[in-house]
This record gives sequence, structure tokens and C-alpha cells, in this order.
Amino acid sequence: MHAPAPVGWLMAVVCAGTGLYCLRSAHRSTGGSRQSAAVEGGMLLGMTVMAVPFGTTPLPPGLVPEGFAEGGLRGTWPVVLLFPALALWPLLRPRPGTGHRAHHLLEGATMGWMVHLWLLGGGHAAPAAGPPAVVGTLSAAYFAGYALRTGFRLVPSGPAPAPGPGRPPEMAAACRIVTAVSMAIMLVGM
Repeated sequence: MHAPAPVGWLMAVVCAGTGLYCLRSAHRSTGGSRQSAAVEGGMLLGMTVMAVPFGTTPLPPGLVPEGFAEGGLRGTWPVVLLFPALALWPLLRPRPGTGHRAHHLLEGATMGWMVHLWLLGGGHAAPAAGPPAVVGTLSAAYFAGYALRTGFRLVPSGPAPAPGPGRPPEMAAACRIVTAVSMAIMLVGM
């Protein structure tokens, strides 16, 4: 992320806190809301790692896959495919009540793409231009729009529904908003 260090640390703290909350609520939830919370939590924890402002210092050896240091991309595929695989989980095990599977798939693909660019560029110091900039701009616009749409759904239009088991629906929407806003900020900052 090409942003000042305080912005990177703030993103890391917000993503980590929300990701841990999502994983905690996944533990208490059931069915589709459990899968959704687990995917959101995993994505947010991944974004936490990417938001930490490493600057121009080299990445720790454990974060860089083997074979990457020699300039080859052979070893990067497990790291790059982690987020799309996480997003595919609800698609492979469908349950009723998860209506935003396509969004999770797009979110996972975008995270995989960001990790790929992050590893290719050596972290936060590499400039992005050309097709990655166009794709990043379009993706950022999508996630900003998704956050706005989800935020508008939080505005009450009638009597509040009775809370069910697990996390309240407002908290599920809040997790989605934080995830979408974080994605948009990271995409703009790449």
C-alpha cells in the first residue's frame, strides 16, 4: 500500500480487530452466517498483513515463498491462491441464507491479485501502472459501491426484527462494510 505509515497501521489495526471479531462470531454462529463470517475474518486478517507498512525494508523470510527470491514465480502460487480458495469455500459447500457468494468470489480473486502484485513488487514500494491500475480502479469502485449499498441497508425502514442466534444482522453488515472499505482503500493505495 502506497500510504503514510500511520494510515497503514490504522488499516492494520481496524482489519485485525474486525477480522478477529468476525472469526469469534463465526464460532458462535451456525450455517451460512458461520461460513460468511469465517470468510470475512480470513480476508480481513490477510489484509492486516498487507496493510502493515513494511516500507522499503525486505519482507521477512517466512512471508516470501521459496523460489521467489531467485526471481521465479513458481513458489508464489500457494500464497496467491489462498484467498480465492478461501472465497470458494462457500461455493463448494452451499448452504441456505448466503446470498452474496459472487461477492465473496470477487473479493477472493481481488485479494489473490493484490497478493500477487504485492509479491511481484516486493511489498509496498513498487509502483503500479498500466492494466493493474485500471483493474485496481474498477475493483476499488466496485468495493466502494458495495460498502455504500450495504451501509444504506443499515438504515431502518420499519420496526427492528428480533435478533436471532449468533451475531446480530447489523454486525454482519458492519463486517461487510469494513471489509469492502478496506479493500477499496488498499486497491487505491496500491
